[in-house]
Amino acid sequence: FRSRKDGSDGSHSRTVVSRNARGDDNTDKDPADEELQRSHMAQERRKKKEGDERGKASSEQGFSCKDQEAILGEWRQVENVVTIIQGRSGNLTMFADTTQPELNVIWLSGQAYEARRMASGELVYELQLNEAKDVLKVKKGERTLNLFRIAKSRTLAGEWVHSTGKRLSVVEGKSHLEIRGENKPTLRILRSKILQWEAQWELRSGWEPVYCLEHIEGSHRLTVRRPPDLQDGYCIPLQFARAGKEEPPWQPLGPPEAGGKQASKR
Repeated sequence: FRSRKDGSDGSHSRTVVSRNARGDDNTDKDPADEELQRSHMAQERRKKKEGDERGKASSEQGFSCKDQEAILGEWRQVENVVTIIQGRSGNLTMFADTTQPELNVIWLSGQAYEARRMASGELVYELQLNEAKDVLKVKKGERTLNLFRIAKSRTLAGEWVHSTGKRLSVVEGKSHLEIRGENKPTLRILRSKILQWEAQWELRSGWEPVYCLEHIEGSHRLTVRRPPDLQDGYCIPLQFARAGKEEPPWQPLGPPEAGGKQASKR
């Protein structure tokens, strides 16, 4: 502390806290530093203003995060299913075929999107949602087709049990189903057909199929097969039942016969 005379009457003294004692004396600041700080603050104000203007424009046009994510879900074209999910980083990802690399979906404005290759950024599809958000028009070059939204399965998730005691837990993930087990890697489940899903695990080279799941909505049965490219004469499908609903079948299905029929064991 230090004492000094108040210059107003020359007789009254007061005690003030020295700015040097607090360590915040700005008298020795470099003018260049002050200019840099002012420039930085001006830049921050400009960014905030631009962000507010973008938000206001989006609000006026009726756009929101929900509009950007309206494309999420499963879409069918006859028996083929296209799935669009939200990845770990929040990006939208499209699977036009579970055997092909995924595509990055970019929201443009309104109901318009683009699907581009992950690595090169090459445009693959132009996507347009209708107002009801239940039809997705896909355009590639001069060709267009319509995909129709299908309801997400509500009965595939749950605890499934096999007659040998093996259990399978299908749970809800962020935007897709997953198979989780203690001390086992989590498997991602993507729909490949109307009544068929593919369980995949993540390797360094990418996602690889592990199982094919077949389930009829509302039923208490689940069939697990090997992926088509890994099947052979020894691949016997496994039949699971929903835990607590009914006893699992004790006899597995036999190997496929000629003509695609299943041989039954009695």
